[in-house]
Amino acid sequence: MLDLKRGQSGLIEELVGCPTEINRLNLMGVRPGATVKMVKPGSICIVKVNHSLICYRGNVKWIMGVLEGQA
Repeated sequence: MLDLKRGQSGLIEELVGCPTEINRLNLMGVRPGATVKMVKPGSICIVKVNHSLICYRGNVKWIMGVLEGQA
């Protein structure tokens, strides 16, 4: 789902999947253009978006660009 390692940050380029789930993510600030930091990777992951920690285990594909110096 997310191809970031622990501590890496990325920029969301696109969300692909169920429109209802994408809408829910958008309401939490998870949308294209948002910066995401991986706190705990895995099938159930924890990410930091803005000043919030979000636990995610859904089916939406997050298409990310890794931020400069994070690769």
